[in-house]
Amino acid sequence: QMKNRILFTFLLGMAALWTVPALSATLTAARMKALGLEGKAFTKKTKGVWSVEGGIMVYNTEVYAPKVLGFGGPVPLFIAVNAKGIILAVAAAPNDESYFDMIEDARFLHRWDGKSLKEAAKMKPDAVTGATYTSDAIVENVRQTARKLTSKKE
Repeated sequence: QMKNRILFTFLLGMAALWTVPALSATLTAARMKALGLEGKAFTKKTKGVWSVEGGIMVYNTEVYAPKVLGFGGPVPLFIAVNAKGIILAVAAAPNDESYFDMIEDARFLHRWDGKSLKEAAKMKPDAVTGATYTSDAIVENVRQTARKLTSKKE
């Protein structure tokens, strides 16, 4: 009886850890600046998707890769894509990653700049030393999002 209660409590705790929360990040002027889109008008289209003047779309990876976790939990990103399906920029949303400054110092998020969504869906850049879990989560977020966006267009 006691073993069952302990097991149930443990499983309940584990389930709570794997619950995916509602979107934590929305597009703001500061995030638009991080994407290199400062001053451009944007409009929310659907959950986690914004249209930006000039035919640009911005996607929140929480919608397309909701179960991807880094070392400290979810690592949501914003991906700006032009009308031709080329990634203009990737920017981070708030997260609990301890070593995110290492990611920024290595300019890791810029590895997708100028890549097509098809290319991004296949890319597997080397992780940043010391921030492997975070790097892997970023790569998987971009890959899953790019894969889902390209499959929608075909």
